[in-house]
Amino acid sequence: MDRIKKIVLITGTTGAIGRATAIQLAKENCQLILLGRNPEKLTDVKSEIENTTGNKNVEVVIADLAEPSSIKKQ
Repeated sequence: MDRIKKIVLITGTTGAIGRATAIQLAKENCQLILLGRNPEKLTDVKSEIENTTGNKNVEVVIADLAEPSSIKKQ
């Protein structure tokens, strides 16, 4: 098993650029933390990343960076 290279927090992974970035970093064996507002979309992206790359080091954090109370919950 390859060692994890880096831990990377990515926002915007439910959009095209963020998703492509996350997939590429997962291919490079990085541990990913996907941050977003929509739990269903994030879960879908997480599954896509894991199925596409085989990298299971993907976590999801639900938060809205525009809403301070959402950030404090984490």
